[in-house]
Amino acid sequence: MNLYKIQFTHYSQKDSRTGIQEYLIAKNDEEVFNYLKKYITYWDDLFWDDEDSQQEDLMRDFKERIIACKGDMNDEETLDNLCDLYYGATLYGWEHTKDLTSHGEASIVFLKEFGIDVEMVCYDEDRGLCKYSNMVRDNEA
Repeated sequence: MNLYKIQFTHYSQKDSRTGIQEYLIAKNDEEVFNYLKKYITYWDDLFWDDEDSQQEDLMRDFKERIIACKGDMNDEETLDNLCDLYYGATLYGWEHTKDLTSHGEASIVFLKEFGIDVEMVCYDEDRGLCKYSNMVRDNEA
């Protein structure tokens, strides 16, 4: 498991703001992408027809590009196409912070003791992608 820092940049007409959204524990960059797509970003709305093979190809290319850039806030193509910011636009990205493999769940408890909001991602065969907010994952979750 790895600790990722999830960051955001919000652009608007008059100013912008950059910050840390949260910390996430996940296995790899693809899990981070899937977490952001499902729980935080608008990326699912970009491709609405799962049956359309052309859109499947576009989504696959988009996913590969965003994972390679570690988020749309780091993607030059996305930044070049920002326009009409009357209501603003928020982009997200991530940074690998620490490998937690050797520390296990003790590292999650450590982070919680310091008041750091931690999301944990897992893949459950019955429920698909799921998250655990501010808690150590247990067998009942």
